[in-house]
Amino acid sequence: MKVYFFLLKTASILLIISLYSCGNKSTEAEKSTVKNEDDMNTITENIEEETEDEYELMKQDYISNYNKEVNIDSTIFIGKDTFLINFSYKCLYDSSIAIPAKYNWGDDNNEFITHNFISNITIKKGSNILFDKDVSKHYFSSLLSAQLMDFGVLLYPKFRGVNNSDEKYFEFHYSVSIPLTDVGKGVTLYVSKTGKSHFE
Repeated sequence: MKVYFFLLKTASILLIISLYSCGNKSTEAEKSTVKNEDDMNTITENIEEETEDEYELMKQDYISNYNKEVNIDSTIFIGKDTFLINFSYKCLYDSSIAIPAKYNWGDDNNEFITHNFISNITIKKGSNILFDKDVSKHYFSSLLSAQLMDFGVLLYPKFRGVNNSDEKYFEFHYSVSIPLTDVGKGVTLYVSKTGKSHFE
């Protein structure tokens, strides 16, 4: 009888130890799960903060271009002819473009108000004016989608000089893009030695 009682007591102790051990493992597992969830929340918050910081840096860099006017004077010789090129570009400060929040990947709660830009191109042959036009995004309207006409801005002006074709066109390149996005289209204006122009 004593042996039976001893075995029963031993079994009870082992059962209690086993249950306690399982309880500890369960608690540790719960702690581990909570810790993993906390880690994931921290990582998500860090990514969101980095995205917001990156967006703000890009936005401030873009806004700084409002004050950066481009004004280029070039003299180009083609055969016996001398051409004078004046190429300028500036912000209009018209606050006429309201980019919807859906395009603002770093701030999808607010629209972004920005301005149109305009370029002027004057080409002279000697004292004769061959070409003198203000160029805005509307100049290229037949090439642009509705969203670029509504929210696009004339960006990244570049005078590429004279191409190598027989006609010897002067090339002026831009991008009509929605600021702070990768939505845009490159456009090029070609002006001939006689002042005729086309774009693509």
